[in-house]
Amino acid sequence: MSDDVDHLLRDRLKILMLDVETIGRDFPEVFNRVKTNCPRCGDRQACVLDLQSDPNAEVWQAYCPNAEVLNTLVALLELNH
Repeated sequence: MSDDVDHLLRDRLKILMLDVETIGRDFPEVFNRVKTNCPRCGDRQACVLDLQSDPNAEVWQAYCPNAEVLNTLVALLELNH
């Protein structure tokens, strides 16, 4: 599962404290969509720069096609803990 996850998505998931294996297991359809969106994104360079300069800044949410889904997954997992 985790071998087919784009490196930028993997980095963003780590910052958001989302485990690749858990998300893939618990939300497979959603995660497959996220995994497809990331490598096709037109804002990859902005993502790289954001991850390098200030990974905790929320600016990525303005351009990331997965922002809403990732934030929803964070909220769902926080409710379960």
